[in-house]
Amino acid sequence: MNRYKVILTVCILCSNLIFSQISYPVDTSYTVNSTFNKLIKRYPKIEIVKPDCFENVIEIKDLVYKEIDDIKLHLDAFCNKNEQLKPAVILVHGGGWKSGNKSLMVPMAQYIASKGYACFAVEYRLSPEAIFPAGIFNLKNATQFLKDNSKEFNIDTSKVAI
Repeated sequence: MNRYKVILTVCILCSNLIFSQISYPVDTSYTVNSTFNKLIKRYPKIEIVKPDCFENVIEIKDLVYKEIDDIKLHLDAFCNKNEQLKPAVILVHGGGWKSGNKSLMVPMAQYIASKGYACFAVEYRLSPEAIFPAGIFNLKNATQFLKDNSKEFNIDTSKVAI
């Protein structure tokens, strides 16, 4: 009977180890709402900026810019419709490398693109998933992806800001 308990315990521990590597806890401490709730007392007139729809902006969501093992990293592209080469702006969301996501940058990306830029909100691996500086390397990968695909987005590669 003890032998079966040992085998069962080992199986449970191994399955927990396997599943813990697949899914990561999502840290939601840095969101638009949490920041708003912190600041509303000091700044009672602030409002949450909502996503907008600009007629001169093309939006392409969830483009895969890098695959690492089974993980696909995405970016959202917001490009001004004019056909000229344009400067690119890569937006990196806040959250101290452990929280947040690219959707936090949508309203700003839309607005910047409406002014004549190609703007990109980038997903990167957070610290619960990958040890720092992995997120920085992900951002470098995204930058290289954009430079390699500059013709698709009409990017002037000599004018890329992050």
